[in-house]
Amino acid sequence: MTKYQKYWKQIKARKVHYCSKCGGEIGITEYYWQESPEDRFLHIINPKRLCLKCYSQQGGDAEKKE
Repeated sequence: MTKYQKYWKQIKARKVHYCSKCGGEIGITEYYWQESPEDRFLHIINPKRLCLKCYSQQGGDAEKKE
């Protein structure tokens, strides 16, 4: 349980990132999912990033907001 509500937001990569679950490379211009807080004025120090494949496997665990 966390102090603040978090959700997953889809983002287009502007630099190379790595998936937090499988360690796969997320290339430039690819889309990935990043953990974000509900309150836009709060920031997460090391947000989790998931590739599209890992996010689809995660299924109902993730709350998505666009």
